Amino acid sequence: MSAYRPTDLAKQWGCSERALRKLARDIGACRILGKAMWLTDDDVRAIEEAVRFRPAESSATMRGAASLPLPAGDYEILRASRDTKRRRGRGGHGQGG
Repeated sequence: MSAYRPTDLAKQWGCSERALRKLARDIGACRILGKAMWLTDDDVRAIEEAVRFRPAESSATMRGAASLPLPAGDYEILRASRDTKRRRGRGGHGQGG
């Protein structure tokens, strides 16, 4: 079993020692005796897993919009319908009047 010092790992990973120590404490991946802290191989793996990048879901998927059914009709009909709604909603904008 290897023991790692937060100072050495922080330099190796290019992060602050303070941030590494806080994360290790927050997730319980460290050994502390008094003011001394050290990390085992398992602790290092746990920290690496905690900071692993995970792509976030899109906000539409989180709201459930991705599961909504698509509107019925063919694309050109839907597009014409959309254009008609736009024309009705203009209400004189851009007219010199």
